[in-house]
Amino acid sequence: MIRIDGMHTGDKRHDTSAYIASQMMRATTHQLRGSVSIHHLPQSVTFAQCSAFLNGVAESKCVKPEQIFIGTSNGNLRASMSFDYQKPAKSQLAAQQENASGGRKRKASHSQDAVQKEVSDVAAQVDRAIDQVKKQSKRGFLPSEELLESACVSLNALLNGLRGASGEHAVESWSLSARSPSGQAIGHQPLARQPDLILSIRICGGVAVPIQTLKRTLGPSFTDGMITTASSTAQRPTGFTLPVTEQGAVTEREGQPSMMIYSAIAPLPPPPKPPSSPSLVNDPGCDAGSVDILPQNGAKRARL
Repeated sequence: MIRIDGMHTGDKRHDTSAYIASQMMRATTHQLRGSVSIHHLPQSVTFAQCSAFLNGVAESKCVKPEQIFIGTSNGNLRASMSFDYQKPAKSQLAAQQENASGGRKRKASHSQDAVQKEVSDVAAQVDRAIDQVKKQSKRGFLPSEELLESACVSLNALLNGLRGASGEHAVESWSLSARSPSGQAIGHQPLARQPDLILSIRICGGVAVPIQTLKRTLGPSFTDGMITTASSTAQRPTGFTLPVTEQGAVTEREGQPSMMIYSAIAPLPPPPKPPSSPSLVNDPGCDAGSVDILPQNGAKRARL
């Protein structure tokens, strides 16, 4: 039996997490630093592996879903679990807005205004990206309205909801593309046809994001895709480039490359059907071709 480094520490939560990470995400080494369980991953992992890891950890009940993160550290991709982590009640942006204003009512008002403006700005960016996809798409290769709608929903949810462990902004840049240079599914899962719409996301180097939030915001599009480091080119799909901010360039020069996420957009599931209401026509005791009118004041029952 091969003993994987750091798997057997005597801490049940860490050892269980290490075993699941090695089985589901091919983690090679594991560390326990205080109450943080760290698992070093290969350069790339698929969404399917992330989902299997989440399910395995959930079944073990050793950690809460919101305590599971993925990010880069020293150029490597790693998953981590903070057993004492509690989600911040407010985002870092909201806290900064409150500190910059005086008075409780004024604080709340400024915070709400800032959040609403951010949501509106994100919606405008997403709309522009989708319009750009429509303009640049070749004739006969325009993504379906179902895919465009799904991309709109996922992007708004992700850009507004995905934050780092301290509530900091995590997304450095992103793009939407109506092509697939490789002609294959990004997450190495065979598709019946070439993906129509690809979402590329650059996560700030050194910022870990909750896997559960990533899965929730991407929704049905957290199926065919992958997470990798910006420095990895072996398994990364070619032809998808994203801009690097000045701060991101400094971080990469210091040996902290960004984390890249690629997702093939999938259609939204159909809305649930409303429960059917009782119908006289469906009543076996009722003639489908007639309706009874109840008698009033002793009148006889009429039949139409």
